Amino acid sequence: MPQDCEDNGMFDKKLKVIEQYLSSYASKNLHDVIKNRYFKVDVNTIIKDDSFLSVWPDFLKDLSDIPQTVIGLFGLTMDRITRQNILCSSEECPEDRDTVSKLNKKINPRFIGLRNFLHFQDLKSHKYGKFVTLMGTVVRVSDEKPMCTCMAFECYKCGTIQTIHQEKGCFSTPGKCKGSNCYSTKHKPLLQSPNTLTIPWKTIRLQELNGNENEGGRVPRTVESELTNELTESCMPGDVVIISGIITVNNITERKPSFGKETCAYVVQLSANSVTCVKGKNTDCVDIAAESLQFNPEDLTNIQKIHSERNLFRLIVASLCPRIYGHELIKAGLVLCLFGGRVKSQSKDKDCDFFIRENSHILIVGDPGLGKSQMLLASSSVSPRGVYVCGNSTTSSGLTATIVKEGGGESSLEAGALVLSDQGHCCIDEFDKMSNQHAALLEAMEQQTISMAKSGVVCTLPARASIIAAANPSGGHYNKAKTVSENLKINGSLLSRFDLVFIVQDIPDGEIDNKMTAHVMAYQKKKKHANENASVSPFFLTSILSGSADRSSLLQKLQFGAHEKPNLIPPSLLQKYISYARKFSQPKLMPDVSKILQEFYLEMRKQHKLSCSTPITTRQLESMIRLTEARAKVELRDYCTISDAENVIEIMKYSMQDTFSDEHGNIDFDRSIHGSGMSKSSQAKKFIQILTKAAVVKGDDCFTTHEMCELAKKSKLNAEAFLDIIDALNNQGFLLKKGYQLYQIQTL
Repeated sequence: MPQDCEDNGMFDKKLKVIEQYLSSYASKNLHDVIKNRYFKVDVNTIIKDDSFLSVWPDFLKDLSDIPQTVIGLFGLTMDRITRQNILCSSEECPEDRDTVSKLNKKINPRFIGLRNFLHFQDLKSHKYGKFVTLMGTVVRVSDEKPMCTCMAFECYKCGTIQTIHQEKGCFSTPGKCKGSNCYSTKHKPLLQSPNTLTIPWKTIRLQELNGNENEGGRVPRTVESELTNELTESCMPGDVVIISGIITVNNITERKPSFGKETCAYVVQLSANSVTCVKGKNTDCVDIAAESLQFNPEDLTNIQKIHSERNLFRLIVASLCPRIYGHELIKAGLVLCLFGGRVKSQSKDKDCDFFIRENSHILIVGDPGLGKSQMLLASSSVSPRGVYVCGNSTTSSGLTATIVKEGGGESSLEAGALVLSDQGHCCIDEFDKMSNQHAALLEAMEQQTISMAKSGVVCTLPARASIIAAANPSGGHYNKAKTVSENLKINGSLLSRFDLVFIVQDIPDGEIDNKMTAHVMAYQKKKKHANENASVSPFFLTSILSGSADRSSLLQKLQFGAHEKPNLIPPSLLQKYISYARKFSQPKLMPDVSKILQEFYLEMRKQHKLSCSTPITTRQLESMIRLTEARAKVELRDYCTISDAENVIEIMKYSMQDTFSDEHGNIDFDRSIHGSGMSKSSQAKKFIQILTKAAVVKGDDCFTTHEMCELAKKSKLNAEAFLDIIDALNNQGFLLKKGYQLYQIQTL
């Protein structure tokens, strides 16, 4: 008995200290609490409140061990505070008395601010009933359904009404009637009774962000989570969320065919108490101070050391994939893509009344064995949110999103690679092997969204991701006589969405080959004897371009001397620096910088006006603006400088030089800046000229496949590649298919 009195006294003290803590919150947000039936409890403010901890020193331990009791205490206290305020106001205002009758739904406390994230591998049976916090990516969301928590039943015999609590939404009926002298067991459910309560219910699947690197060949762990009430609208596929809740189990009944008996298996689930969206559509609900807690003091110190480097851009470029020899300007373009431009949207920028993407897209094309895949893997590893996929094993549903039918006819929305890499980078290798999926990328690359209408589900998902793609030419070796579009057999509309297109070729050179061999051997030897925390061995960087006379000033600045030993940045620390810059650095363009970019853009327009190629559009101007802002982000500046614009122009010229030049090194302006169009010596261009002359003589601009085949034979064109030529002309807009084996020429 004395022990019970002591427990009751401690219980009363906890209620009083909770009431003192919630009184200030209720006074400011009373109307919202009554309307929404929930309130947020920041754990960080509680652990800093000395008066609260003096009465309840084991608050965090009790929240973890007995969460139902703690949640019930906070909910009961807030419910009592709101009822007292409503009753006081109803005495003065009689018209508010109707509000009292609407307070049947309980008030749910939402505990936020917890940062002791539990690893997915630690979700074991001993965690049952504990309050835990998980951080992961939402990969699947089910349909929202009403779940009955309490249902009223009416006795068929005497009409007595009683309410039965429905545990976990499972239908339960009364055992017998509670009426006087009535022992009936038959009851009728009353769905429209005021005592019947339903809440919105939804399940999501949460996937771990980064698994253990030592566990190779393992599928990422996932856990199912139940969302109720207002939490059902808190996240969508692709969002990175922090979920706090209670570990529960859900039984799955299976039937053994051999014995005919039923066995019960349990699946661990998370009953969500609060959901905080870190990256996704609802990121506005998270303040910057809360997100900055991801950087510990040691990380901030290391970021300051990196920022204090004299030539920071050169160091970061050298630290990106140091195993690959050379390719400095290509790595510089990848670095600018990783940092991204300034966020411009109507909600965040008053000077902009529409959405402009801040993400840049890069395409690397070239011969096999030159390190394209390694650079993509390095980019995805240092990206704050990077996804690496291979084109030969990727479908359009795997890139965008898909609808999955589950048991009971339920539909679930499952996110793809582009949705999962929202506000990050999607690295696509073997880009040329996924020709059937290129149409799925058009909207995501420009509009930064994915619209889908499948199985009665019509929705638009955010896909604000930068695409870094690598492709091999169709013939196995890059042919400079053809354009990039002809080498890859990719539509020009898709190529026009890439900000930078780099071409790498395996050109034999004795001096470069000797230095590359020495670099590879030195790196392997250093890697064998180095420990895990040691920096990467120094290496010699030289130009990969043929001819030393074409070296740009930026390329010379990015190279290290033969006797220089740079202390490279580890990938984990580089990832932290990129994440910090993307979050807190938003540089703006100055008028003098804008003038330099404008003059370069107008000069390109003049050159293309004299030729018949695809014209330069405002996409190229926006690309240079994004890259210039990214160059300023590298050094965490608030404003872009003239040197930033000059560096971007040199990288753009390096990309243009490869896409414009032919096999003889001459500039061919019949090609576009992205390598679309046709080369002068291509058979397709010769054939379209023949069709144009034949259309003038014929007086008709429509040709059948048989007529075009006869013209090809008379002109001694390659008959084996005739169908490929027709498809290429159709994709590039020179021929328009009007019917079965009927085409219309579009050059007249």
